[in-house]
Amino acid sequence: MKRLLALLLFFSLTIFSCQEEIYYPKPKAKLRLLYPKATYKTIQLDNCPYEFKINTLAKVERIKDCNITLNYPNMDLAIDLTYIPLHSKMNLSQAIAGVNKIATEHIKRGDGYLQHPFESKENIAMVIEVKGNVASNAQFYVSDKKKHFLSGSIFFKHKPAIDSLLPAVNYLHNDIKTIIETVKWKD
Repeated sequence: MKRLLALLLFFSLTIFSCQEEIYYPKPKAKLRLLYPKATYKTIQLDNCPYEFKINTLAKVERIKDCNITLNYPNMDLAIDLTYIPLHSKMNLSQAIAGVNKIATEHIKRGDGYLQHPFESKENIAMVIEVKGNVASNAQFYVSDKKKHFLSGSIFFKHKPAIDSLLPAVNYLHNDIKTIIETVKWKD
């Protein structure tokens, strides 16, 4: 019996000790993302009924009509902005529903979300912050509730990895807050 236990122990040790160790490559290091303190300038586009302050790091690209993209070349991120005039064919609740529909698509793929409402004497606004590795970590809108509606989204220009991009996303959240707080409508 002792001999059988000794043989069993010997074979067990032999089988388990002969396993080849598997080596995995070391993951590529992510650089620490540091950005300069934001400075802002007011943008006014010809024939557009709005103006607001943007980060001087952002490059404005006019897409169509009063829809623009704020490109952040050093971050590979952008904020897409869409202007919608409110009238009988497109009212405020329909415009908000459109933003919520887009946000819902990202929320389904994310790890949760937060809503940040904002209201001033002139405007109402909402920022929907989506957690996780999603194509857009924030959707927002700002409106005067009568004539004007401006919505926006943060978009990555590459596959998102939120753990390494979180500093950039947080930096852009401050820019979104500045847009919302400084938007002025031209009638």
